[in-house]
Amino acid sequence: MINIQAHGHIDEHGMLRIQTPTALRDVEVEILIVLQPISDSSQNTGSGWPEGFLDSTYGSLADEPIERLPQGKAETREAMQFGEKLQ
Repeated sequence: MINIQAHGHIDEHGMLRIQTPTALRDVEVEILIVLQPISDSSQNTGSGWPEGFLDSTYGSLADEPIERLPQGKAETREAMQFGEKLQ
């Protein structure tokens, strides 16, 4: 089995044309095509955030900063001995 991944463009008539060279000759093959739209790259910075999102939200909590309250003390647990069986 040969896996080929490519990008294509569907025209205004809904037609996708695929031409892929292979080493196979004069043989029937089974073809699986998965169409997955690619998001508009002009709207995406590559990090998953829309263009300008981080600039527009930076400093938005400057007037009301988030306060982290005291967390208290963590519970102390007994150390397990290597090879000890749990009941």
